[in-house]
Amino acid sequence: MIFSLGGAEASEAPDFTLRDTEGKYFNISDYEGNDTLVLFFMFITCPSCEIFADRVLDDYFTTINSEECDCNISILSISVMRGGDDEEDFKDYSRYHGWRHALDINESLEKAYNIDKVPTYVIIDKEGYIQYTSSLSLSLGQLERDLYMYTGLYETEDSDISPSPMISNLAIVVSIVVLVIVVSIRHQKTIRL
Repeated sequence: MIFSLGGAEASEAPDFTLRDTEGKYFNISDYEGNDTLVLFFMFITCPSCEIFADRVLDDYFTTINSEECDCNISILSISVMRGGDDEEDFKDYSRYHGWRHALDINESLEKAYNIDKVPTYVIIDKEGYIQYTSSLSLSLGQLERDLYMYTGLYETEDSDISPSPMISNLAIVVSIVVLVIVVSIRHQKTIRL
């Protein structure tokens, strides 16, 4: 699932009451008016989720929480139950990564946000509207470009983020598939010789 609401009407983010790993109840709407929210749908035993968390979100979390960053962005991991995560494991995961985590116990959030695979992240702007959803973010730079393109963050002149056109995730995936096919065909021809 890759889609952008960039040129279309953004939809209001479904609101839910969740319980985080510290036992505190909160709503998605609690972030409205204050923070842009990056929802990260995942589960602990998902290798792709852990790679994205380690290589992208950990670095980004450090950046947005530094004294130099004047940005209001929050990350919230939502563990989908199909992964079989239990609360104790998720508490350890939360302590390791540092940002807020919650379990989607009855899959209601997963269904409301149409999450059909993980990892998936959803960008919700400060007004509470879904601006972007992606299952294929490849890098920290891609996440920052997504935030720039769909929420207007990083508009200051001293920002490292430029509004240059980005290559869509779909184009990257198609390019990789074509490359794999070409290499396979060449490899088969070499074997026959």
